[in-house]
Amino acid sequence: MKSLSESFRKIFKEDRGFLGLVCLMILIGVILFIYTLIKINTGKTLMYVGYGDIGEFTGGEIASLWSSGGYRAGGMTEMIAFPIMMIVLGVFHSLLAVRIYERKGKGVAKMFLLLSFLMMVGVIITLMRLLGEG
Repeated sequence: MKSLSESFRKIFKEDRGFLGLVCLMILIGVILFIYTLIKINTGKTLMYVGYGDIGEFTGGEIASLWSSGGYRAGGMTEMIAFPIMMIVLGVFHSLLAVRIYERKGKGVAKMFLLLSFLMMVGVIITLMRLLGEG
């Protein structure tokens, strides 16, 4: 932890813009964590938890492969993956970006934060799609 605090001090002195991005990513991750926890608490025992274009091959014919895609139902415990993903992408990826900053430089670390943010947007879109279709 001592080296992590030293890294934050170094970034604070050298590049406050990058530190702002890291703090923004952590803040967005925490907000989306709370949002996903609120949104998945629907009280249903069974809901849509996943979507696949192909789905399972359930029959002996190739026709069942084409028609078996769509939503997959499951329980509330499977939906807990969305809030966990928000914490991983928001907090842990921000801390990882600090490590990347000190080892590889500012450009690589900013690209890593951008890709993490895009993954976060993808997770939220998937969650909204699953909850909207349920």
